[in-house]
Amino acid sequence: MFECKSCGGALRFDIASQKMRCSYCDQFYDPKLFSDQGNAEENNDYEVTIFTCPQCGGELGSTETSAAEFCSFCGSPTILESRLSRM
Repeated sequence: MFECKSCGGALRFDIASQKMRCSYCDQFYDPKLFSDQGNAEENNDYEVTIFTCPQCGGELGSTETSAAEFCSFCGSPTILESRLSRM
């Protein structure tokens, strides 16, 4: 997110003007003035467990802390029963 140089407010891209616009002080800035410096870096270290959707057979990627997912193919909610423990 970029900050307004006038007031420090958050800048958002304004589609109509094709410029960055501050919603607080209504200043406009050319988007080319802002560099990519400070953007998030890509991290490829991501471990997932693959489950199969019981509705459509699509693959569900899940992290260790999740016990429920939505299938990105058919949209159905799925409980990952192997992640649940009974006491």
